Amino acid sequence: MRHSITIVLCVFLLAFGSVANAQDFMPLIKENAEWNIVWKATSQWTWLRITENFQLEGDTMVDDMLYKKVMRKISSEAPYWHGSTEVYSLYGLIREEPEGKVFYHPIDQDTVYLLYDFGLNVGDTASMHWCQLPNPSNEVIIRIDSINTQYIAGTERRVYYVSSKSVIPNAEWRWLNTWIEGIGATEGLLYSCHITEAGGITLHELLCYHENGDLMYINPDYNTCFLDTNNTPVEFAPVGSEWFFERLYHEGGGSTGVTYDRFRSLGIVDINGWECKEIEFFQNIDCNGEVNPHTEYRYITQDGNQVFEVENGERYLLYDFGKIAGEYWYVPKYEDTIYVQAVSYMNFDAIDGFRKVLMTAPTVHEDLYFTNIIEGIGMDYSVFPFEMLDIQAPCVNGPIRCYTENGIPLIVSNVDCDYEVMVVDDNNESALATFKIMDDGLLHIKFSEALIGSKQIHIIDISGKTVHESNTHDDYCDIWLADNPQGIYIAQIITDFRIVHEKFVLK
Repeated sequence: MRHSITIVLCVFLLAFGSVANAQDFMPLIKENAEWNIVWKATSQWTWLRITENFQLEGDTMVDDMLYKKVMRKISSEAPYWHGSTEVYSLYGLIREEPEGKVFYHPIDQDTVYLLYDFGLNVGDTASMHWCQLPNPSNEVIIRIDSINTQYIAGTERRVYYVSSKSVIPNAEWRWLNTWIEGIGATEGLLYSCHITEAGGITLHELLCYHENGDLMYINPDYNTCFLDTNNTPVEFAPVGSEWFFERLYHEGGGSTGVTYDRFRSLGIVDINGWECKEIEFFQNIDCNGEVNPHTEYRYITQDGNQVFEVENGERYLLYDFGKIAGEYWYVPKYEDTIYVQAVSYMNFDAIDGFRKVLMTAPTVHEDLYFTNIIEGIGMDYSVFPFEMLDIQAPCVNGPIRCYTENGIPLIVSNVDCDYEVMVVDDNNESALATFKIMDDGLLHIKFSEALIGSKQIHIIDISGKTVHESNTHDDYCDIWLADNPQGIYIAQIITDFRIVHEKFVLK
């Protein structure tokens, strides 16, 4: 993909020195040059962003050649990261020749690699071996597709559009990259070409380029020079956030329905000097199936990666998003220890951002239900921990339907956020339809005389998903459900005169 260029107007002087020649190549290698690159590191097929920083610092001689030292650090230490370091360390050596060629010498290798050749013309090709770390041994052929001139960072610069392909037979040209004279590739200083077999993934992008501390270039797709979705705390429950969670209720007599729990972050209040979010909790239908609107208020506060529930002037640790797999934290209010089984990341396209997901389990109370805990959002079954109730109890909590943050829907479902279905008792003689499940998975519905004429039948599972639709004029209907999982379903029956709902259990 071609990168558009954001112009940063900074007036500066370039001393060409020994690098200048008849073609007036603008030097890439300069003392105190700095590149910030965002790495998109993969974790269970999702992405997290970590910032990598390169600086050129000091000279050294190798085989009578003058090199600059390439110093590197990254923003996060992570077990899957290759060569992690949170402090600057010597990573390699780099030099530039008068004809526009740039060479890189990794500190842990004896080989010197061609990194750029700004002396190439349109249509020219070159063989390169240093592509897409950490595997520089694969040979790649690069080709200059076009060259134009753009005003970038206070001066006219040549911009090279570069394709590449592997040396395997019948390989195709692909992987367009961009070189900016005096700045380097828009994927970062050391990432001037691709290995085409990598599967279509761009692992890194140049965020910013500085000279002597002055910002010369910023990536138009970002508004920052630093990203770290691994360690940077995400604000929990920003004011205006809204959650909807599924809830199934049913009474001992057999009436069953689907409703929701709603949470809202209303505003900031001060409690004992803590900046707390006021969370409104609302239920419209109670666990007996009665319309009984109920509202209560809870309070949370955040300190870095830790989120606390505040009650009666005391703080109780609720979540700790700084934990990694194998670690745990204690939840004093609920008297349990939460063990982190694994960590993954969820991609939210609506905000072009990623959130950490802790896959957890309780270690003491088996009836406390913990599953995925999403950074900034909370449990995927509730904002606050709760007891997972038996199916025969009045209420069963379900998964998150909707989550909205700053007016942007981050989580959506295939039903309305406030979707509710109230169902009459199918054991009662007044039921408008009876249900019989055959051994082969065939559902036989017998309609009462009250449901005459044309009927639309929608079969809905407890998450609100429609799993079957059909029409009939008869007083019965047969529906094949053998491929559906066992559980409680709702039949929505629509006639010319009424809409009714009936519950049945698929065993």
